Amino acid sequence: MLASDLIKRARSLSDTPNSLFISHSDEINSLWESWKDIYEQITNSSDDYFITSVILSTTGATQLGNNEWELTIPSDVYKIRFIDWQNNGRWENMTKFNTNNRNKLYGSPQYRWRGPKLWIIASYLPQTIRIDYYPPPIMPSTPENMYQYLLTLPLYSVSTTVSGPQFYSSKNQNLSDNTDHMLYALSGTSIRSESATLNTNIALYTSTLISGVQYNAGFIYWLENNAVCRSSTDNVSTLTKTVISSGTVLNFSISNNFLYWATSSNTYKAALDGSGPVSIYAYTTDHVCTIGTDVYYIRAGVIYKNAVSLVINSASITTDGIYLYYLDSLGNVHKYIGTTDIIIKTAIIFLGSYQDNFLSVITTKYEVQAISVISDTDFIYPVNEANEILAYQCAIDFKRKQNGDITLLASRQSEIQNRLMSVLIRDSYQPERRTPESSNYWN
Repeated sequence: MLASDLIKRARSLSDTPNSLFISHSDEINSLWESWKDIYEQITNSSDDYFITSVILSTTGATQLGNNEWELTIPSDVYKIRFIDWQNNGRWENMTKFNTNNRNKLYGSPQYRWRGPKLWIIASYLPQTIRIDYYPPPIMPSTPENMYQYLLTLPLYSVSTTVSGPQFYSSKNQNLSDNTDHMLYALSGTSIRSESATLNTNIALYTSTLISGVQYNAGFIYWLENNAVCRSSTDNVSTLTKTVISSGTVLNFSISNNFLYWATSSNTYKAALDGSGPVSIYAYTTDHVCTIGTDVYYIRAGVIYKNAVSLVINSASITTDGIYLYYLDSLGNVHKYIGTTDIIIKTAIIFLGSYQDNFLSVITTKYEVQAISVISDTDFIYPVNEANEILAYQCAIDFKRKQNGDITLLASRQSEIQNRLMSVLIRDSYQPERRTPESSNYWN
């Protein structure tokens, strides 16, 4: 079950479906704390669903004494379930030794877990050891709520009057108003800033032939009369234009603290203030962005990486520094890196720049939106009670934050909790035939 679906259920249970005082951080923290509790119960019950196995060679073990060694174990070992050692091609159980017996000599290997090491005592060290263990619980994530803009503008006019919308969140940019913003050029004559939270729409600048508005680190950049311009901004005051490019510029982009722009014959890289421009390609590109040392761009409708075609057709690309996001010819937004290529949004006609975990898009219905790129965790543990407990615990947390009565929610959660425990121990106390746990030796 997706984390976002659990949050929706929790909000419904707590009667807070659209309450703004429950923040995205509240949702994630509540889900995380509840999941850690459930994960502890599942792993403590000896349920083996989450077990991971690794086979280790003891070649790199450190000898501590005549009959004791230390072996480094994987860094993600959270709880050890089983330790086995290989004896003439056959796996045998390795038992945990009592600390009182740590200096005694034993024929078969025994262990204790000490920090990132496995402490082994034995008459000899086996060549191979197998560890079955529980990894730590993974912190869940869920997309933030979508923002929608230009709701007062007739939808049919969005495609002809709105240019290059770009979202940014001032709370992530250390700006004073601590809210959302969507920049865009309207009819090529003005730069406007709209906030869905504040319900404001402000004209920041007016001129002619304006397009490609972008925000970066306290400055607004735009293309005006084929020149790249910029101005510092407080999100309210009128912009003061400074031209920072040379030549006739067709497009520009900002990535990893550098400014890129293209003319009809060259692509340039410069500092954010436009200084020190250097030609990096002797041809026109668009949407230049970088991931580490790799440079991506679009040329003639195809994505290139380090001047080599990826044979992927795209209208626009952007990046969060890890993944590349691109818009294909069918209106799908892809999240791409190497062999990973997944569609995260459909029915899109415009993809803007990534900023603060959001992508700016225009849908085929001409809706201007900011959509979250945060992954939506899928809780795939097969026992449904776990998901129910997650939803109810989040609902209790949300209800408590509004000083509401949690009695009924807590009572229902307790019932589901008891049901979960009965499922986890369903195989316990069943009749079984016991066999000797010590080896039989025959003469």
